[in-house]
Amino acid sequence: MRDLKERFKDPMVALVGTGAAAAVSRAVGVRTSLLGKDEAPQEVVQLSSLDKVASRLSDGK
Repeated sequence: MRDLKERFKDPMVALVGTGAAAAVSRAVGVRTSLLGKDEAPQEVVQLSSLDKVASRLSDGK
């Protein structure tokens, strides 16, 4: 992810399924949402279902 973030300068968003993946994503500065029941690391938004993904992406946060 770090390589992608360095090559592409536009904001990046990651949708992940585990707390570990969320931690890695946030560590490299990617806006991250966690889908599922794993505990979300700090600054990671936890989403309960795919229905919530679209509203999360459109809110710009």
